[in-house]
Amino acid sequence: MKKFMFICFVIVLVMGILSIVGLEGTQPQDVGDPEAKELAPCNESKENCVSSQATTEYHAMKTWEVESQISSLSGLTKIISEDSQAKVIVQNDNYIYVQYKSKFFKFVDDVEFLLTPKGIIEFRAAARLGQKDLKVNRKRIESLKKKFENSIEKDLK
Repeated sequence: MKKFMFICFVIVLVMGILSIVGLEGTQPQDVGDPEAKELAPCNESKENCVSSQATTEYHAMKTWEVESQISSLSGLTKIISEDSQAKVIVQNDNYIYVQYKSKFFKFVDDVEFLLTPKGIIEFRAAARLGQKDLKVNRKRIESLKKKFENSIEKDLK
């Protein structure tokens, strides 16, 4: 019983330290370029990334094709900025690079959006650490898309 209690104590202690220190990882070198014409590819050996430019089943998601021609990503930047876990690192009219930090363990996910000349929004969202992200990035992209589409509908009214 004492051994079990000691193991529990150590686990709780380690989790507490990790939640304070965080598990940020380092920023990938292939993200954050506002002049990029393509986004970084997903690492196909890991299930921690989704992208509109990916071709594998787990990683691929459809691009955002907005009905109205938008000239910039400023509306999306506004939506992202309302999330306390998000920090916009780089932005211009056609590109956004955001870092999302989880509340408890401080994991960082890198998310990019690219507006093409045809009015299509390409994106990539990836966890820096780990083999799997439990579909956190897929859910984040789906949620952002819904909020963005709703904001466009409101603007058209």
